[in-house]
Amino acid sequence: MGGILFFSISISSAREYDYINVSNPFLKKTPIAVTEFKAFNGHDTEVKEGKTARYILKEALDFTGYLKTMNSVAFLSNPAESGIQLGQINFIDWTGIGAELLITGGIIENQGKVTLKLRLFDTFKTKLLVGKVYTGSRSQIRQMIHLFCSEISYKLTGRGGVFNSKIAFVSTVKGKKEIFTCDFDGQNIQQITSHKSISLSPSWSSDRKWLAYVSYARGNPQIFIKNLKENRGAIVNYKGMNISPDWMPGQLKLAAALSFSGDQEIYLLTVKGKIIKRITKSWGID
Repeated sequence: MGGILFFSISISSAREYDYINVSNPFLKKTPIAVTEFKAFNGHDTEVKEGKTARYILKEALDFTGYLKTMNSVAFLSNPAESGIQLGQINFIDWTGIGAELLITGGIIENQGKVTLKLRLFDTFKTKLLVGKVYTGSRSQIRQMIHLFCSEISYKLTGRGGVFNSKIAFVSTVKGKKEIFTCDFDGQNIQQITSHKSISLSPSWSSDRKWLAYVSYARGNPQIFIKNLKENRGAIVNYKGMNISPDWMPGQLKLAAALSFSGDQEIYLLTVKGKIIKRITKSWGID
């Protein structure tokens, strides 16, 4: 898979605008209008992929819990026809229907390569808040949209949000438990293990590069530590039980329950599975 190229149309600090306090229990969702994507060459592929990109964008924004995408039936103008840039937007059309934020998009498709031009506007201050251009393959449209959503989240809240997050989970394949990953929205599912046994307790490292999990593929439970991008890792295989891996925040160290001493205790391990120190010293299951 090729990389994604992107650059900013404008660069601005997240501290300039402090719109949304996501910790406010009485948070009111901010209405945001997402317009049709302008198909710059006008051919069918652009129109189709533009509709797909807009759908992914609206779904992701609604997922935040603090933004509410508006029904396009209420729109008074169509930037896909009149223009998607700052000087081409009639902001009265958007404030008049209650849209506090506006997103315009444009798409260029050429021989399988897609360029997305995406902008976020403050409709009341008639100001461009975020502008990005992304280029990648058609299969990367979802990823490009999620990158833009992260920019929106950072601009509005000071946090990047969940849009580039991955979920690790356990599912059954032909009666066996295997580890899978997916994007935050349940898309892009990938099977990580094929042990044809019982695999449990997946845990991500803070840098999202390492995944630890437990597998019974070799009989007794062992902890597998894998770097998914570099296809390398280690196996924790002490005598007895090796279970419940959990990464330390911000560090490539993980805690796990091991029973090689005859009693199950919690130990701190390196990314290579070596014991750093014993954490608990109490009789019973830890």
